[in-house]
Amino acid sequence: MSNFSKKDLWMLFELNIHARSPLNKIAKKLKMSQQGVSYKIQKFEESGIITGYSTVFDYACLGYQSYKVLMTINRSKADLKDALLKQLSSHSSILSITELGGHWDYFIVFATKNPSRCNKEIHTLLAQFPKLIKNYYVFTNTVTYDLKRRYLTDYATHMGTLVIGGDREVVNILPMDKKIMFALYQDPKVTYVQLASKYKMSPKTIIARVRALETKGIIKSYTANIDCSKLGHSAQKIFIKLSNVSLDKEEELIRMFRRKGNVISISKVFGIWDFELDIECASMQDLHIFLRDLRVQLGDIIREMEICHVVQVEKQTTLPQHFFLES
Repeated sequence: MSNFSKKDLWMLFELNIHARSPLNKIAKKLKMSQQGVSYKIQKFEESGIITGYSTVFDYACLGYQSYKVLMTINRSKADLKDALLKQLSSHSSILSITELGGHWDYFIVFATKNPSRCNKEIHTLLAQFPKLIKNYYVFTNTVTYDLKRRYLTDYATHMGTLVIGGDREVVNILPMDKKIMFALYQDPKVTYVQLASKYKMSPKTIIARVRALETKGIIKSYTANIDCSKLGHSAQKIFIKLSNVSLDKEEELIRMFRRKGNVISISKVFGIWDFELDIECASMQDLHIFLRDLRVQLGDIIREMEICHVVQVEKQTTLPQHFFLES
C-alpha cells in the first residue's frame, strides 16, 4: 500500500465502516477540506478501488436464513459460464457470488426463509446447467461477525463488531419502511431529502424511520465495497474444521480471530466446516505467517483447513431481492 498515504487509507476505512458519513465530518476527522475528500472519493471510484456501496441489512431480523454453496464447474463447458453468472446475478435469493481459485470455482450465498426453499433453488439451477455444474457442497451460516478492514488504519481500535444472523426475533415491517429499505438497498448514499421528496414526507420523518430501522437492528451499517487487490492485498477464504470443541471454546476462538487485523469477517457455519474466515494479506509471506500462527495456536484442535484464493466478487448484497418482491 506504499502508493497510498495514511490519509487515503484512513478515508477508505471511514467509508468502509460508514459510507453515509457526511463529507464534512470525514474532512474534519482527517483534517482535510471537504472538496479534497470529495475529490479523493471520486478518484477511488474511478480507479475501481471503491466498486460500489451497500446497505448492510440483517436478513435474520426479516425471517431469512443463510446458506452457502461451494461449486465446481466443468471447464470443458466454459462457454456456458456467462449464462450461469447472468442467472446467478439476477437470482432473487442470492446475496453474493465470489469466483475462487483452487479446488472450488464459485462461492455462492443464498438467503431463503427455510432450507426447503434453498434446496429447490439449488436444484433448479442444477437442472438448468446440468453439463456445467460439476459438483457442489452446501452448508448453513449460523452467524457472521463483520470486522471491516481494520488493517487500513491505526485508528480502527474504536470500531465495534457487526453481528449478522444468529438467533433473532423476526421484526414486522410497515409498507413505507419497506419502501425506504428498498431505496437504501438500491442506493445506500441516497439523501434523506431525496427520500422525503420521493415519498412526500418530511426529511425529519424519513430520518426517524431510518433511525428506527437501525435501532431494531434491521439496518446494521452502510459500507463502501473495496477491491483490496487495488491496494496490493490478496483476499482469501479459509475454511476450518475442528475436532469436537465446546461452545465456550468456539467463543474463545472467535475472540482470537477478532484480534487478527487481517481478518475482515468470521462466520460460524454448520456442515463440513465449523468456521469460515475472510482475510486480506499484503503478501504471500503475510499469508504464510497468518496460517502458521493458526496452526501453532490451534494445531491440537484443527482437523482440516482449506484455503481458497478470491479471484473476483461478482455480486455483493446483504438482503435477498426476494424480500422486496413479497407482498
